[in-house]
Amino acid sequence: MILRGWHVDGFGVWRDHRVEDLAAGLNVLLGPNEIGKSTLHAFVRCVLYGFPDGRSREPAHEPVHGGDHGGRLFLETEEGPLVVERTARNRRAPAILDGAGRRLEPGRLAALLRGADREVFRHV
Repeated sequence: MILRGWHVDGFGVWRDHRVEDLAAGLNVLLGPNEIGKSTLHAFVRCVLYGFPDGRSREPAHEPVHGGDHGGRLFLETEEGPLVVERTARNRRAPAILDGAGRRLEPGRLAALLRGADREVFRHV
């Protein structure tokens, strides 16, 4: 599974922010402090693993500038392109769409993550 891009509807300081076609290999996000790099990392984590609930110490990153709290990730997989979409309103299961826009079973995401849980992703 390769992350090729994202579309943030609303998450922290990000609103209607779209990036597609990340380069093959390692991509580095560089910017001054407080520009939103860690917030973007949290966004990817929330779309993949779910938004924190009220009991969590993890910040919710409510949209500062509006937009639907959430967004989508564009992935490249062995099976072709996929889109994973999740919002804070639907904390449980993300929408997973194949390249033709057909909805796949939510369990497909766990298989793509190959056992990498939220904490592993946080530390990578």
